[in-house]
Order: sequence, then structure tokens, then C-alpha cells
Amino acid sequence: MYASKTLLVAACSLEISEVTIDDDGSHTCKAINSAGVASTKTSVQVNAKPQEKLVDPPRFITHPLGLRLNDGDAATLECQISGSPEVKWYKGREQINDSEDFRYENDGSTYRLVIAEVFPEDSGMYKCVAENEAGSASSCFTVFVEAYSDEGHLILIFFLKVIWTKDGREVEDTGRFKFSQDENSFTFEIPAALATDSGVYCAKATSSKGKAKWQFTLDVRVSSSPCADIDVLQLIKSMQVRG
Repeated sequence: MYASKTLLVAACSLEISEVTIDDDGSHTCKAINSAGVASTKTSVQVNAKPQEKLVDPPRFITHPLGLRLNDGDAATLECQISGSPEVKWYKGREQINDSEDFRYENDGSTYRLVIAEVFPEDSGMYKCVAENEAGSASSCFTVFVEAYSDEGHLILIFFLKVIWTKDGREVEDTGRFKFSQDENSFTFEIPAALATDSGVYCAKATSSKGKAKWQFTLDVRVSSSPCADIDVLQLIKSMQVRG
């Protein structure tokens, strides 16, 4: 019955494209013409979005220290890391799983790998890797287990450092040469050999037991075809310890 008595003259709206906490409160819409004034109010409540906590990438405050142990000793490898990361421990390239023999511990920013009993085969390069959503960090160290053996038993010797020389001069890591190390070997690689790479090479290694060296001659022949990659040279396996 009122349809014939009413007329929609105009429709008005207020749109806030990006709401902030300042928009919270009472809002008034006021219409004015020659006949008078009319107004209406509405309330807007803005809930503040919780601020996301910024996470810093992991950083080693203290690094794990290398250890020299006797066969049968217990060992604790410890470091401090900021950033509340997830921490994993590795021996060589193999991850160490949390177990009774190798126990993971965490107390605030302090992280530990507790080894119940070490054996000579536990000697080698270890690595602690820390990761969180902002990044990662790692730290490497060496564990030495002194072995006592009777005649006829197998003896393994792990080298702390290997220096490569060519014609009596140390070979530097210039990008053309690649040096790598895994649990039991050191590798020297020439991806694309040149004739100038020919010469007498020597690998000099040191360990807690003494020193060793291995020498060989490399002859790179000039060919009309592109030079093929030189195979990776596994050099340490035939070294003999002195001293």
C-alpha cells in the first residue's frame, strides 16, 4: 500500500578501501536539502591483526670444538645457536639419527650431541646443521679417536689436512681446480685440463700419527679435439704414514 507513496531518490555508500585501527568507531551519514536535515549512525569495529614475529636466521654463537678421544670414551659435542632452529648432526655426508648411542639434547640455545661410547671408526669429519624458516647455518669439526691395536689388526688413519703441490708449489683454489673431502678421502679434480697443467703433483697429509705424502706425474697431451675432463683422482688410499 506504500509502494505508490515512496520514491527512491538516491542511494549513497561509503567505502573504505584499506581499513586501519583509526577507522574504528561511530560513523554518521547526514543528508541535507531545502526541506531539512536527516541523519543516521552506524558503528564500525576494527579488530587489529596480530603482528607476525620476525624470525632471524640461525647463527652460531659458539661452534662445536674438535675432540681427541681414547677408544671407549664418552663424548659430548656442544654449541650455542640463535634463532631457535632445528638442528641435525652429520658424520661425513650421513646424518646421525637420534638414538641411545647418539643422543640429541637441547637446552635453550645450547645444542648437544652426546655419544655414549666412541670407537676408532667414529673418527672423521662431523657437521652441525641448523635450519629455520629464515635460513640455515652449519659448522664443521673433527673427532679423533686414538686406537690401540694388536699385531695383525686393521688400523685406520684419518687425515686432518692435505696440501696439494705442483712442481713444488702449493696448488691454490682458483676456480679451475676443485678440492673436496668426504669421510675417508680427499679429492683433487681438474674439470678441464690444459697442457700447462702437466707436471709433478704431490699430496702431503698430516694426522695425529704423523705425516705422509703421495707423488705422481700428470702429462696432459695436446689434441685437436676438445680436451676431455680429467677423472677425479683418489690419491690418499696408497699413502704410508711416517713418524
